[in-house]
Amino acid sequence: MERTFAGYITELRRDFTAYCEKELEQDNITLGLLYPIIYIAKHQGCTQKQLAESLLMDNGYVTRTLKKLETLEMIKRITNNDDKRIINLFLTDNGKRIFQKSHMLFKKWDEIVFSSINTEEKEQIMNLMQRIKESRRK
Repeated sequence: MERTFAGYITELRRDFTAYCEKELEQDNITLGLLYPIIYIAKHQGCTQKQLAESLLMDNGYVTRTLKKLETLEMIKRITNNDDKRIINLFLTDNGKRIFQKSHMLFKKWDEIVFSSINTEEKEQIMNLMQRIKESRRK
């Protein structure tokens, strides 16, 4: 079978997911729960709708995810004082801890993946990936 970029991306995604799931297991967090934590950390006070739109998630999935994160005491939902129909999302201290852990996880995985190539090659790959990402947004 022909090698494809999509194939490599898929393999790396599987590896990244397995690595993160193993590292987050003790916190009862999956990678699927981690992405909303990261978004909320960067957008404290966001709404469920903003979260769903940004992460391309349907409302039912977001509702279940937020319920799980609330049960795990990772987030808190606070009714907006100006409009009682709006619920704003915030991380708890536990959620902030997991957000910080995500930085360590991502950095460590990068170190593992790039361990067999030199700094210049790593820079080339990162620059090319940035260009590819930007071209997909057009």
